[in-house]
Amino acid sequence: MISATVIGHVGQAAIEERGGYSVLRFSVASNRKIKGEQITTWVDCTLLGKRAEGLAPHLQKGARVAVTGELWVKEHEGKRYVKLDVANVELIGRPEPSERRERPASEQRRVERDDFGGGGAGSDDEEIPF
Repeated sequence: MISATVIGHVGQAAIEERGGYSVLRFSVASNRKIKGEQITTWVDCTLLGKRAEGLAPHLQKGARVAVTGELWVKEHEGKRYVKLDVANVELIGRPEPSERRERPASEQRRVERDDFGGGGAGSDDEEIPF
C-alpha cells in the first residue's frame, strides 16, 4: 500500500455501527487542472472506532480537509475506485454558507490516531474540540 495525503472538500459523510464498532465513510474531492480543464478525483475514505464517532459531526459537506492514510485502488465492473484507510484528519476549513466563517489557523486542529480512545504515549490533557 501507499501512504498518501489528500487535500480537498468533503462530499458526503455517513457513520454506521458494524459489529460493535463505528465506521465513518466520507468522500473527498481533489481538484486539479489539466490543459485548462478542471478534473475532480473523488477519494473514498474510511475511519474506524471512537475517532469516527468524534469526527463525524464535523465532516459537513463542503468542509476542507487534509486526510492522510493508506491509499489503494479497487476495480469493480470496469471502473476504478480510489480508497483511503484514514490515519489522520486535519480540518482546514468549514463550508462557506454566509453565516459561517473559516476558522483562523490558530483554531485549526489535527486529529491524530490517539485523540479518540487511544490514550498512550504522546497523549496529553488538552481538551479535544469535538
